[in-house]
Amino acid sequence: MDKSCANHPESMALATCKACDKSICLMCVVDEKEGTFCSTECHGAFVEGREVPKYVESAPAEEPASVASSGSQKIESIFDDGPSASQAPASSEGMSLPPSEDPMPIVAEGTKWRSIGAQCQNHSDTPAVANCDRCGKAVCALCLHEASQGTFCSSECMNAVIQPSAASTGRSPRASKPTGATAEQAALQGKPVFKFKEPPRTSKAGLIAVVAVFAVVLPVGGYYGWKVFSPETSLNPNPKIANHPNPELPQPVDPKPVTLKPVDPKPVDPPPVIRTPDPVVIAPDPEPSRSGVTLRPRPIPKAVPTRTLHPWSDEKPGSWYRLKTSSGGRTTYTDIGLKEKTASSYVLAIHSSAEGQASEKKVEAPVVYLRGEQTVTVDGQSYLCEAQSATLEPTAPKTIVLISAKYMGVVLKSDAAEASFSPTKVWEYSMHVKGRSFDCLVVEGMADKKSVKTYYAPLPIGMIRQEKPGESTVLIDFGEDWAKRPPFPN
Repeated sequence: MDKSCANHPESMALATCKACDKSICLMCVVDEKEGTFCSTECHGAFVEGREVPKYVESAPAEEPASVASSGSQKIESIFDDGPSASQAPASSEGMSLPPSEDPMPIVAEGTKWRSIGAQCQNHSDTPAVANCDRCGKAVCALCLHEASQGTFCSSECMNAVIQPSAASTGRSPRASKPTGATAEQAALQGKPVFKFKEPPRTSKAGLIAVVAVFAVVLPVGGYYGWKVFSPETSLNPNPKIANHPNPELPQPVDPKPVTLKPVDPKPVDPPPVIRTPDPVVIAPDPEPSRSGVTLRPRPIPKAVPTRTLHPWSDEKPGSWYRLKTSSGGRTTYTDIGLKEKTASSYVLAIHSSAEGQASEKKVEAPVVYLRGEQTVTVDGQSYLCEAQSATLEPTAPKTIVLISAKYMGVVLKSDAAEASFSPTKVWEYSMHVKGRSFDCLVVEGMADKKSVKTYYAPLPIGMIRQEKPGESTVLIDFGEDWAKRPPFPN
């Protein structure tokens, strides 16, 4: 019994889905290597091994009398064998199909082929999309065999072209296209209308030979051309010969030998050489000193390293610091600021509340001599220091200062007569001034038999606090602009 497409009832079914058994027409066929399917979903389920519900067809409508009486056999599937030639009616070629409401599309769905206006000779109800390049048979997309050599109706035709037999076995030449395959049909099949011939290949051996000939001819021809066209100095065939009217004749040789004078056997004594003796310089005796000891010159001292002390080298001009001093119930304020600076000097502006007027003081950066390193022990703690002096005199007073990078230059000891100092206790302390915290090193000791406590910080003024008996000094304010200083407190 003939079947209709489940999706298009007006079209004849040509295959059955291998997964769900749905009858499908040429437009619905999804042709894969595993078989024919109605959709990509069924193909995916079949490949993955998932079970697909079988399609149940509705009761078929009664066949038209014209179709039933025609007696023509239909193929249930494209994979079933077609009717034999003996069973096919003789008038099958002239059988007319009932017209469908929807015209067949020019391009078959899911393929790249177009209808060429003829019917497939294997499936008379299916439009043909190509002609066999060997026998010219019209075939549909399902019967088509495509290869790089062209399109074919069967594997026999395709193998006959792809794998031709040898010339000794009597290979027959490829059959030419039938005259019915026009350029229009080739364009409908997507084939090129014109065949372009490959350009002839050039011989590399000939090209190499030509290059070799030119490589030999060019230098040889250039050499001979240069020899021919280059100017050469021509030789005079008749050179001038100098004629000497009075040629000089050689002197005749005296045949008499020369007589040598006899040698006196007594040797001649050379005249005596008189040498003048070198003058003797007699050094005067050193004058004896009153004590009877000989005075010797003082030896030249060796070079001693120096260091320039410039505490304001990193400060900007205009920066200032305000100190508060309390002594004997009286309080005074002093502002110290940097007005200008050079590499070897700086100018300080000093304004005191006691005097009421500001004064300027130019200070040359002092140069001190480094007299060696010393270790100072204070309260059981050792500190590495260096000795400094203002002069090279052996009796010059020395100041012992710290070498530590954080508190470099802090005075720990001094043997100056007017400012002698010896430490008794050293510790670190954090001091807050105007919202800023300063790390300090507190040195407590005896200066001129009086107890002194000094707070040193890494600032150009050195100390920010000092306490003596009856007197104290402390830093209370600072800034970067001398003109914007606040007035002194009342």
